[in-house]
Amino acid sequence: EIAGCWQRARPAIIAGIETRVLSPEDLVVHICLHSRIHRFSQGLRPLWDLSQAIRHHQREIKWDQVRSCARAWQAERCVHLGLWLGKKLMNAPVPETVLTSLQPVDFDADWAALAKQIVLTGEDVPHKTKFALRLAEVLLAWRRSASYSDKVRLFLRETFPSRDYMKQYLAQRKALSLSPIRVFTCRLTRVMHILCMCALAAKDRAFAGQSSDCGRRLRWNRWLDETPS
Repeated sequence: EIAGCWQRARPAIIAGIETRVLSPEDLVVHICLHSRIHRFSQGLRPLWDLSQAIRHHQREIKWDQVRSCARAWQAERCVHLGLWLGKKLMNAPVPETVLTSLQPVDFDADWAALAKQIVLTGEDVPHKTKFALRLAEVLLAWRRSASYSDKVRLFLRETFPSRDYMKQYLAQRKALSLSPIRVFTCRLTRVMHILCMCALAAKDRAFAGQSSDCGRRLRWNRWLDETPS
C-alpha cells in the first residue's frame, strides 16, 4: 500500500541530503515483512534492527496503527512473530496487549520453539532440506497462479531468468561479467539445477513431511504464508 506509506513518510536529513523515511509504524511492519521473506533465518540482526527502531520511537509509536497496518497488509502472523521474537530475544519494549491482539489462534509452543531455533541457527539448514524448501516455494507460487498464462510466466521466470538477474548473480556470486556464452551456460545450468531439485525432493521422503526437520520447516512455511481467516 505504497500511497499510504508516502503519505505517512517523514522528512529526514541523511548525509546532508533531505529525504523522507518510513513512519515508525510502517518501519516496524516493513522489518517484520522483510524477515518473513527470509523466513526469519537471517539470525539476530533483523531483530536487533527491530528492537532498536522500537526503542528509538518508543514514546511516539502508535501501536493501533501497527495493528491496523498489519491486518490491512495481511501480515498479522509475521508482524506478531517479529515483535514476539524481538521481545523474547532482544527485550524490545513491545506492549503485551499488542502481542495478544495480533497473536494467531494456532500459535503454540511448538511454533514458538521452532521460531527461536530458526533465528538462532540462521541459514544452517541441511542441504536436502534447502532443496525441498526452495521447491516448495515454487510450488506454492504455482498453486497461487490464477491462470495458465500466470503459470507459464512463472515457469519461464524460474527457468530462464532475465539478463539483469543473471548479470547481478554472476557479479555477486562468481565475480564474473555476463557474456553471450555465459547467458547460454547459465540458463542450461539453471534448468539442470531445477531438475536436480525436483529429483532430490521426490527421492527424499522428507519432502512428504516424514522427516521431523524438513517436515516441520515445510509446515512452518505454509503456516507463515497463510492469512488468518
